[in-house]
Amino acid sequence: MFGAIPEQYHLFLGIGALVFLMLFVASAAQKYQAYQYEKEMTIRRMLRAVHDIEDFMAKVDGAAIPKKIQVLLHKEIFARYVAIRHIQKKVENIDSMISRAQQSLQTVESRGETPYSIPNNRQLLDQYVVGMTNMITYLHNERSVTGMTATEKNQFQLDISNIRGQMVSDFNVNEAKALAEQGLWNEAGKYIRSVMGFLQSHGPTSDKVNKLYHQANHYYKQIMVKQVPSDEPLKPKNFNSEASSTEESFKESLKPDMSSA
Repeated sequence: MFGAIPEQYHLFLGIGALVFLMLFVASAAQKYQAYQYEKEMTIRRMLRAVHDIEDFMAKVDGAAIPKKIQVLLHKEIFARYVAIRHIQKKVENIDSMISRAQQSLQTVESRGETPYSIPNNRQLLDQYVVGMTNMITYLHNERSVTGMTATEKNQFQLDISNIRGQMVSDFNVNEAKALAEQGLWNEAGKYIRSVMGFLQSHGPTSDKVNKLYHQANHYYKQIMVKQVPSDEPLKPKNFNSEASSTEESFKESLKPDMSSA
């Protein structure tokens, strides 16, 4: 190979070949490190996403979320753990994660629908609301969910929004009724306004949510004439003067105070 090259240059050629080999090995090592880093970041993102699903699923446990939604989301958790193991088998505790996800899925599949009930305290209501809100956000942002069509994904968001709205309405209306029965009309009105504000600011909206809003508005008008909230018609006494513009005054109350600006 080196026969046509003067002998004094053989050493330089050998050194050059060695330098080229070292550069090639270094480049390959850098590419491998970059590949490993990207794979590690992918696994971290996938683990973070699946932990987010597990978190809101735990928060809504007992909140009467339809069984089909729960089953499909537990299948998504299981599928993501299996995909993580496929990418990197040495992820710590991945086998136990898969086993736990499979057991949770089987538990949900084997039980019936959770009956609807009004939360018995504000802390539980807030937990349910946070969980359902995060669930809606996840379904809205995620392009695909295992076993779930795009049409189902949109419908499930509405279903969850309806349950969330119903819970917020039922809990706060009960509080308002109890205060109204004690003659604490201002305090009762605050609870009804909180329902109206929540339903206006938390989407997605639906016929059910709109109905709940108008029902709350009816209750607020009743309180304005010192009538305990109910589905009965408004008392005619003083209604025109005291309650005909309650929805407009409520909307005004939502505007920021600009007096200090």
